[in-house]
Amino acid sequence: MKGWNTRWIIGSVLGIQLCLPLSVRSQSCAHEESLYLGARDDAAAAYDRSRRAVVLFGGTYGSNTQNPEDTWQYDGSRWTNIALEGPPHRSSPVMAYDSDRRVVVLYGGHGGPLDRRTWEWDGQRWQSVRFEHSPDPNGGYSMAYDEARHQMVLFGVPEGYVNPQTWIWDGVDWTLVTSEGPSGRRGHSMDYDSRRQRIVLFGGTTEDYHYSDETWEWDGAVWRRLFAPGPHARAGHVLVHDRARGVTMLFGGHYYEGYLARYLNDTWEWDGHRWRQRHVDSHPSSGGWARAYDADRAVTVLTGGHDDENHPLGETWEWDGTSWRWRFTTIGPAPRDRYTSLTYDSWRRQTLYIRRTTSRPTEILGWDGEQWRLLTTGGPEYPSDRVSAFDSARGVVVVMTSATDGGTVDQTWEWEGQDWSLRATVGPPDRWRPTMAYDAARGETLLFGGINDSNEYLGDTWAWNGESWRLAAEDGPSPRSAPSMAYDAERQVVVLAGGAANNYNSDTVDTWEWNGFSWRQILTVGPETRWGHVMVFDPRSRRVLLFGGHTWRESDGYLDGLWSWNGRAWTRVAELLLKGRNTPTAAFDSDRNRLIIAGGHDLGGGFVDTWEVDVADWPEFVAAPVPSDLVEGATLTLSVEADPPDGNSFQWRRDGVPLADDDRVHGSHTAELSISSVDLGHAGEYDVLVNEGGCEIATGLARITVEEVGIRCDEVADFSATCFQDEIHVGLRLESPAHDGERVAFLVDGRRVRAKVRGGAAYKLLATSPGPHAVEVVDPQACGLAESFDCPP
Repeated sequence: MKGWNTRWIIGSVLGIQLCLPLSVRSQSCAHEESLYLGARDDAAAAYDRSRRAVVLFGGTYGSNTQNPEDTWQYDGSRWTNIALEGPPHRSSPVMAYDSDRRVVVLYGGHGGPLDRRTWEWDGQRWQSVRFEHSPDPNGGYSMAYDEARHQMVLFGVPEGYVNPQTWIWDGVDWTLVTSEGPSGRRGHSMDYDSRRQRIVLFGGTTEDYHYSDETWEWDGAVWRRLFAPGPHARAGHVLVHDRARGVTMLFGGHYYEGYLARYLNDTWEWDGHRWRQRHVDSHPSSGGWARAYDADRAVTVLTGGHDDENHPLGETWEWDGTSWRWRFTTIGPAPRDRYTSLTYDSWRRQTLYIRRTTSRPTEILGWDGEQWRLLTTGGPEYPSDRVSAFDSARGVVVVMTSATDGGTVDQTWEWEGQDWSLRATVGPPDRWRPTMAYDAARGETLLFGGINDSNEYLGDTWAWNGESWRLAAEDGPSPRSAPSMAYDAERQVVVLAGGAANNYNSDTVDTWEWNGFSWRQILTVGPETRWGHVMVFDPRSRRVLLFGGHTWRESDGYLDGLWSWNGRAWTRVAELLLKGRNTPTAAFDSDRNRLIIAGGHDLGGGFVDTWEVDVADWPEFVAAPVPSDLVEGATLTLSVEADPPDGNSFQWRRDGVPLADDDRVHGSHTAELSISSVDLGHAGEYDVLVNEGGCEIATGLARITVEEVGIRCDEVADFSATCFQDEIHVGLRLESPAHDGERVAFLVDGRRVRAKVRGGAAYKLLATSPGPHAVEVVDPQACGLAESFDCPP
């Protein structure tokens, strides 16, 4: 189950292929929102005049990161996420607003093979149209809407720097109208001059990296070069027509002198006859901007940008015709954040993102529900990854250091809202990828597991009381890396689940609880096996929540399910809209009742997004299916109990595939599933989906194994069973022409016993005192040989 399902309706009309995405919210017990735009550059933007907002799509977060596929809008005060599905990710697409059809049109870009779809945003969803004839989508283009002629105009080169082309899109088809005009170029910019009814183009880089200072205009029929002195030759600049003042503004860009890059921060205006430079005191950085003109507020909006080292900035600036105004910088999770953690500061009522960067000391960012703020810089130089906890009794954040990158070991730091302090230099041996949680019942911060410098997995438990560390336990959960813990305030225990061992070749899925003195294993049934996930406690629902992680058992291995633990059973609440990921960070804002999730990574790189999830009431399981080892011919019975118990519909699944009743399967849509005479094909992982009031939940996975039976129906004509005993043993002898090495199963006093067949018979000696013992053959049941034997004392 996905948070959103996308269905594609594909038709063919006059050679036109229409792909209309219909986004439908599937049944889910959680509502989530993406709230953080993220620092990105080379995105595209256009002003949607009918909805009075700047629409932004695409771009890149920087190297080794996820490329965004989300759509945002800006109303002059804040950025809001308005869509998570639409065009595939890309950087430097072209986008413009069609004022006649009242849609934003997007085409082309970079970042991978792109098809020839033309995308349109109608304020609710993206729709795509693909034609047989259209521009090469991987070219270098600029685009603007010609309102006088009701046409979208695109100019650029499909490949290299040759064969310049001008295309027209009228909402019905693309038409190549001319290859005359400006020479082949990339990095140019153009916009529509509404007062003079012309499209203005400036600059770009041509073949052999020649930077152009040419000004061109398109009148709907031909391109005409205008010879007027003005800005220095450049590429990567922005050109925006200011409707209120009747001028076209140019800003930024770059050019090269030999191998030396020159970055430009100058502002110019074109009135149709001459260029005039505007001298300003402050200005944005040189390039990487998405630009749009907000006609209602009469300002040019730039967002994104990058510095001179091509690091995305995430800034938003506005030009009002007189000066540049910096609005804000989007700070938050960065793609290069490796050593991070998230915790909720209940004293100061803010979510804290603690990160170690490659070029700066530890930073703490605060999340207020709308944006991140930098709170402090300093503290530990080498905080360990994902190891922090908030001590709610003393109002401090506890952080451990790690020496995996050459830092100082055995350091414990605390942050009390303003300053960092080094509290201890002796404590748990150095490690990476442990887990930490604050145990409020005992007033201690607990640390468990991890990997040491010798690549050994650790299973020790340590406790910090604010003054010193103590070794709290050396037994309990098996040694592992990247598990997760959370303090369950309802049951006053620390819950641990998951983790990886044996060089990540095997995953653990067991659930443990710490009562302050010892660990107790609760379940071996739960969510998919994983490591690198996060767990937090939700005080409103009184449950522990689990999200994300990585597993070797799936093709991509990155998990997006949200699970809850009520002390009795795991319930899968939903698969969230945000992409599955490893090592995300999470915290629960108990004042606003929101689960906060930020960052993480998958094979495509790092995430910089921030999400808030509303995890209000949902059904839960109080009893879930349990694993079982069966032999062929046995009966499998699995049951589940949901709360509330009424109004539920059920769907049992094996390995994710829904089951249906047949001559052997019964109750596939009830609370109890029964499969008679199981065979090897019935082995797998079983769970059940339960739908209650439109909210769909699932149990954890119960692994069912089925072992092949040695004695078969056509081989048991001379089958017999005999009880025997000596002074200390009671045994069973089965005689049959079955093959040596095959197995048979039977019950002795209700306990399943298995034995191999040797010499046509199966023997089993049981260390049992003499006396009456009930022995029953249970396999092969299908042969009608289930009989009882009384062994005399």
